[in-house]
Amino acid sequence: MNEKPEHRSPLRGALAYLLVALAVIGVVFVVSREARDGEQSYAFIRRLFLQEKVDYFEVSSTNELTVRLKEPLVPNGEIVYYHHLASPEMFFADLGDTIQEQLARNVLTDYDYKAPPQAPWWLSMLPTLLLVIAGGAAVTLVTGTAAGAAVWPALGWLCVTMGATGL
Repeated sequence: MNEKPEHRSPLRGALAYLLVALAVIGVVFVVSREARDGEQSYAFIRRLFLQEKVDYFEVSSTNELTVRLKEPLVPNGEIVYYHHLASPEMFFADLGDTIQEQLARNVLTDYDYKAPPQAPWWLSMLPTLLLVIAGGAAVTLVTGTAAGAAVWPALGWLCVTMGATGL
């Protein structure tokens, strides 16, 4: 009988690991974004500013707004509330004039806006690197080479050879 040997792509295992890694990253992202204790709606926070009950606020680098009141709304109540802002720019566009006015009249004692962290330099090169790896994987799959590791360094030679032979 003329049986072909079973061919397993070396990328099959790598693809499985990549899918598992993406699933883990997704789960971590969803779990880390769960609501904090004391997180309130934007309408509630906005009302506190308009009623001049806010003493201090800060916007963190992860867009978490922390508001400290002058006094609790109810006896023995909370004086710190949280809200995750969709966009700090929209927050300041909405309440910026109110905040500046309250600062001028000493209704607000202070505020803090922390700049977002800067991405490392190598992160900008990541898309190019992934594109090169994907191109190498495509060449490996198209040529059907079992020794994919040997193909990666010779991608240029392989492309020239494929073009010359009409493969």
